[in-house]
Amino acid sequence: MEFMLIFAFSMVVIIPLVTILHSQYSQNKQDLDEVQVKQIIDELSIAIQNTYYSGYPSRTTLEFYIPRALERIEKVAAPNSVKHDLVFVLNRNNNEVEVVKTFPFGVNVSSLLNPQREGRYKILISAEAAGYVNLTQIT
Repeated sequence: MEFMLIFAFSMVVIIPLVTILHSQYSQNKQDLDEVQVKQIIDELSIAIQNTYYSGYPSRTTLEFYIPRALERIEKVAAPNSVKHDLVFVLNRNNNEVEVVKTFPFGVNVSSLLNPQREGRYKILISAEAAGYVNLTQIT
């Protein structure tokens, strides 16, 4: 009988503790994913601008860890505008969160639009003669 009481008391303490710790872990993981994506955008932005302003045939290679929460990368260009937006779409609590970076020149990211898995990706950033920057995934 003593064993049953001790076991029941232990479960009453352990189960809520595990639940709280799991929810904190999930929240921290989502925060970390968002910070990683913002860091990728900052580094990518600097490299894209340096490559563009260096001119054709300038190239740069970057390596990033893309987190699981990153669902896709979208390129948005307004009609009759030189500005292009890169939109990084994250999955956070089953909601889509967008992180946007605007460039005053053309950026082509067709090969990076849907990361298939989390992990390390190498990206080649090259200035093209046509006046835009091309981002290509290197396998």
